[in-house]
Amino acid sequence: MNKVTMYLAGSIKKGDTDQKKTSYWSDQDEQEIIKFFGDGFDVEILNPATFPIKRSDSFGNFGADMYLVNKSDFIFVDARDKKGIGIGAEMVVAKYYNIPVVCLCAYDSYYKKRFLPNVYGENLHNWTHPFIVGLSDYVAATIEEAVIWMKEHMEKPHLIKGMSVIDESITYFINTQLNK
Repeated sequence: MNKVTMYLAGSIKKGDTDQKKTSYWSDQDEQEIIKFFGDGFDVEILNPATFPIKRSDSFGNFGADMYLVNKSDFIFVDARDKKGIGIGAEMVVAKYYNIPVVCLCAYDSYYKKRFLPNVYGENLHNWTHPFIVGLSDYVAATIEEAVIWMKEHMEKPHLIKGMSVIDESITYFINTQLNK
């Protein structure tokens, strides 16, 4: 049996007063992940929204999230709609630990657009948020597509981005855009 541990990065509902129209990793999402891995896989899902921690201890919450990221084989990012500061940090920490980052981000979601008009005078076609591009090892439109990539990676590892992606992106910017 193949063991796979996956951290679910995404929004966490902030109590009864949180009225944001946003998606959260649902029980159905978790069941789909397990279903698409199929027989022969023991899937452990680490969801910080359901992990037992003392929520009143902010530094402990941060430590819990970092602990869960560090013990994961994959970080699966919910980028279906607008998220907060945490997912970007979790993606960088995954790069720090050389953990593959897979984003669930279909076209015409908040972070991926077929057309985005007049962004500081430039019309953008087939645009994906720069942090999704820079920090993701794979961007999937569906949970099934993401799981297929993860299973392939487990069989024959793909080259993934490490912390060097930060310096590489700076060098790329300097060489292609700065003072041009």
